[in-house]
Amino acid sequence: MHVYLSATPDGRLKRRFLNGELKGYRLPLRYHGKPLPEPRFVWIGDWKKQLDKRRMPEKLARWAAERIARGRPGFIFVPEIAALESLVPLLKKTVSAAIEGVHAEDPQRHEKVEAFRNGEIPVLATTTILERGVTVPFSDVAVYGADAPIFDERALVQIGGRVGRDARDPGGDLVFFHHGITLEMMRALRHIRMMNREGAKWLRNRGGRNEERGDSDGDIDHA
Repeated sequence: MHVYLSATPDGRLKRRFLNGELKGYRLPLRYHGKPLPEPRFVWIGDWKKQLDKRRMPEKLARWAAERIARGRPGFIFVPEIAALESLVPLLKKTVSAAIEGVHAEDPQRHEKVEAFRNGEIPVLATTTILERGVTVPFSDVAVYGADAPIFDERALVQIGGRVGRDARDPGGDLVFFHHGITLEMMRALRHIRMMNREGAKWLRNRGGRNEERGDSDGDIDHA
């Protein structure tokens, strides 16, 4: 017998579950019973050109500075190593020299992640190597270039799962910085909203409080 456990099953497993080939159970809530934070969509223009010209996107710089001012750890996910290597020096220069970057080929990746957990690194820019399996309490998450092809629905939902994991701080900020809203970004948003609705229904059926938040489109910020 095989048992599959996944926060983001692939299309094949989903189809087999939905058509009854696989018996399964969907868990719509985390252990603390709070809804998943929904992403904000924030347009920042052509982020690739900005990196090529060594220009720091003002909205991203402001977001990183706010995390530091509030004492909240901040993940910044980027689509590739080249983007990371261009972005980190800009963040260090314009926001804080304490900001670091990490990727799979970084020989100091384990030390940097540990320093981030300990609060020695306030904001950590990273590739998708940290999209799962890492829990840092009270953290917020930004995806820089969320419209890049590597950020499909599964990746974006997994990345969003870094936010609100601790019962003491089940909320947190999740923002997708983009040059254009993609279908995968919308699918990730719908996925999270669907799970939150199911979680609220589950709580109601068991006499719990309804933790479901409003389903407004106000979280999509084009400014």
